[in-house]
Amino acid sequence: MRLALPLSAVLAACLAAPAAGQPLAPLNGDAEATARIGRMLERMGGRAYWARVRGIYIRYRQYRSGPWVGQGEERAWRDLGEPYERLEWRFDLDGGGQRVSAHGFDPQSGWRRRNGVIQAMTAEAHRGVVAFWTHDFYTMFRRMAAGTPEVRYRFSAPNHIEMTGADGEALGWWDIDAAGNMMRWGATDETGEALSYVYGPFKTYGRIAFPAWGASSDGQFRFEYAEFVTGAEPFARDLLADPATPPPDGRRLGGKGTRP
Repeated sequence: MRLALPLSAVLAACLAAPAAGQPLAPLNGDAEATARIGRMLERMGGRAYWARVRGIYIRYRQYRSGPWVGQGEERAWRDLGEPYERLEWRFDLDGGGQRVSAHGFDPQSGWRRRNGVIQAMTAEAHRGVVAFWTHDFYTMFRRMAAGTPEVRYRFSAPNHIEMTGADGEALGWWDIDAAGNMMRWGATDETGEALSYVYGPFKTYGRIAFPAWGASSDGQFRFEYAEFVTGAEPFARDLLADPATPPPDGRRLGGKGTRP
């Protein structure tokens, strides 16, 4: 996707966060949209908390009915302030067989591993994943909470909120009800594919609340969050040191999450 601002400027805005005790910048947009975003973030643990979250660790079960059928598990380590990510994915096919894959990237490069074979991301693929990271579902919670100035919100009944960035670039959309419940999210990924997911009720994960489950709007994919750990510390760089070996099962954020 094309970014209206230079990527360096977008990344600087993502990295910035108010210090503890400092007032948060106002959300930009119409009154109904900003009120619903604010209520959602309060239900999730508060704007002040999410504005300072850097690292997250997620583990969830996945179920698919197409284009292949079966179930599996994904573990993901993400940085919400800079484009660092590692994802490990295992899927057991109904009728036998297994798919195993992983990827990792930082601001300079990335790699993919499929069934034990490791390949470096092309420059074009790396630019794409970093560009999408700037408005990825998880990254946006920190950007919304911090009041990133170029992000604007526009409401349309009954629950729809469009998000745009500099020069009106599309950052995705949310359906949030009047009570602040997250109902749906959608965006266009780095390949041009339209993403759309429905989300379940909030569930407590330590310091935060987050939807207990999600499902693709086409009904072919659903997932249930088993763990959701948030922390103030950035993504641990050693997580990318060995593309061939998945991090141990007990690895979270530098060993454990800490409160921002």
